[in-house]
Amino acid sequence: MPNPSESGRVNRRALLASAASAGIGLTSAGCLSSPSGPPPVRSYDDPDRYPGPGLLPQLPEDARRWAAVAVGRVDNDDGPAPVAVVVRNAASGERDVACSLRADDDPVFDRTWTLPADAYAVVGLHARADYAFAIGHPGDVDAFAVDRDRFDCNEKTFAATVAADGTLTAELVGTTDMACGGVL
Repeated sequence: MPNPSESGRVNRRALLASAASAGIGLTSAGCLSSPSGPPPVRSYDDPDRYPGPGLLPQLPEDARRWAAVAVGRVDNDDGPAPVAVVVRNAASGERDVACSLRADDDPVFDRTWTLPADAYAVVGLHARADYAFAIGHPGDVDAFAVDRDRFDCNEKTFAATVAADGTLTAELVGTTDMACGGVL
């Protein structure tokens, strides 16, 4: 990941370059719109009942899942393995974290979660698409993307951590890393 500048904030250009080399596209523009529209979205009233994806980043021992959203069909056994994005509040206190998502340039959702310290939300991507996230403080978000090329037979997890100073760090933190036979 990028080296923090003297102030401890992540340099935006370094973040873009580092994320691109890790396969996380940071975006400021969308893609062509999907003719079928955005995939379905399901929010879980009890976030611990969300069935997948199973890979999670290293989290503090007392971290807790605060929200869970599935994009696409969770029971899609014929499709690619899901990709998870874990959005974590790394501040020492509660704060609002805005998260908006587009799939193939179609709006999917736009939410603000009030996350306690070290709490996280899981966004499970179960449909292949080019996803563009905007995450951060309401009115001050950073963008990153999960490209459709990331969807294959391997589960993948990205950590999107909003630091105490509001900066966003997004990185690939886990994959099942199996050889995929054929193209999904």
